[in-house]
Amino acid sequence: MILDTIVAATRERVAVLKKVKPIEAVRQAALVRAEEERTASGGTFTFPFERALTEGSMNFICEIKKASPSKGVIVEEFPFVDIAKEYEEAGAAAISVLTEPAYFMGVDSYVTDVADVVTIPILRKDFIVDEYQIYESKVLGASAILLLCSVLDEEELVRFMALATELGLSCLVEAHNEEEVKKALAVNARIIGINNRDLKDFSVDVGNSIRLRSLIPDGVIVVAESGIKSADEIEALREHQIHAALIGETLMRSEDKTKALTELFGPVRGLQVKICGLSRTEDITVVNNPAVRPTYAGFVFAESPRRVSVSDARNLISQMAPQIQAVGVFVNEDVETMAHLAETVPLQVIQLHGDETEDMIKQLRQLTTARIWKAVRVQ
Repeated sequence: MILDTIVAATRERVAVLKKVKPIEAVRQAALVRAEEERTASGGTFTFPFERALTEGSMNFICEIKKASPSKGVIVEEFPFVDIAKEYEEAGAAAISVLTEPAYFMGVDSYVTDVADVVTIPILRKDFIVDEYQIYESKVLGASAILLLCSVLDEEELVRFMALATELGLSCLVEAHNEEEVKKALAVNARIIGINNRDLKDFSVDVGNSIRLRSLIPDGVIVVAESGIKSADEIEALREHQIHAALIGETLMRSEDKTKALTELFGPVRGLQVKICGLSRTEDITVVNNPAVRPTYAGFVFAESPRRVSVSDARNLISQMAPQIQAVGVFVNEDVETMAHLAETVPLQVIQLHGDETEDMIKQLRQLTTARIWKAVRVQ
């Protein structure tokens, strides 16, 4: 089977890499990078990949790959850095980068090059069979790695997930059938990807994601993978509470990726409402009422009669229904303070109401995965 062949080739590749650069050297480099990130975010990892997959009604992981075993070369022209920029501008929640060289024509450095030009999280997509690759993924600049239930046993999954968490990496644990979903749940996977493509024969069934979704509890992030080509399929995934879709070939073959992604998302349904200035427990009681429940709840951290302290905001947000996203409202606050509060309160959105410049917003984007809204006064 092709999967066995790819895995065997991957083991040989890792063995060569270990001779070129010993695992201890890669491990030390990964630990240094992890500690730098943890320090920058206030002493804890933020796991931006997981946050990015739960922010909207449907979140897209847009894939960068030149070839695949089932399709051969997908695109001759491969300006992968430009593609990454276009994905981010089009509204992608995250980017998946193929690094397997023999069958997908991937290169490890693609991850680093993409990380240098985008602010959204990156999934390093490869056939992980050794701890070496997890340390390597951290050094390359990935936010998440792919772990295959069809390749790894439960002991390996547990060990690899623990190491990834220690480094601040999220794990997309991929399953294709009921047995593999149960394996992913047994190891307490936080994100389960349901692959619609059978890696043994490469046949595709988009309905596979919907059938297996019912086996996964609500607390787990669910990603549908492979073969998704239409807005109707995306809507079906959305209706079954699937959080994200990983789209590869459909976008890679499209000349206008922004248009393709917009068409996949489908028409915007329903009105989004923000209730602002919450400061009392009674306010939370009101917004938690299903008949009232807004999309967003605003907490004012600027000088105002409705200003709320950080401790009070944290307490109030902890009582909110999980469907409501917290917005922090700021006026001419320094970027470090806003980023810190976004991570520690936490806030899903930072709303700016002062004289913040474009450069300030760019700096803020580098420090937080929270969305940023800029209020503009109309004369």
